[in-house]
Amino acid sequence: QGKHDHRPKSRNRHALKTPSKASLNQGRCVIAPILWDGCVFAIRMRPSTLLIAMGIFSSLFGCKRSSSTAASTPEPSGYQFEQPENTACFSCRHVIKGGAPILFVTHDADDGGWQFLCGGDHTEDDAMIVGMGEVVKMDPSVNELHEIPEGVGATREKRGGTWTTFRKH
Repeated sequence: QGKHDHRPKSRNRHALKTPSKASLNQGRCVIAPILWDGCVFAIRMRPSTLLIAMGIFSSLFGCKRSSSTAASTPEPSGYQFEQPENTACFSCRHVIKGGAPILFVTHDADDGGWQFLCGGDHTEDDAMIVGMGEVVKMDPSVNELHEIPEGVGATREKRGGTWTTFRKH
């Protein structure tokens, strides 16, 4: 009892949900925990500004690499994604704080963002913003997904399992 069931319930799971219009209209603020280079920042903001904050963090702390080497040369740490290691992405408390395996990944079509989740149920309070490099350090096997196009996701049954891709609707 008290343990989260982190297994994916279905292949068509929704990742972290957009805040409801009701919560946005109420002006409710949330605390967004952000893990960046091993430091945790807590930022209070309206849910509607969360994605804007992700963009600002990426701009302020983004890795500056020359375009000739950015996509073709893997980082010494084994990082293989095209985006800089400190590009902001979504994850969940179950993965970042609870050590749950990453079983559900999406490369979002609307903004090109990435989500690395446990596959369980999530609320707004479960959302965390982390650098993509932090995710790869926690689970290097997500590198296998570095070439999936926008609008595609992947699931697996267990840590180290085979990824199965799907097109997001």
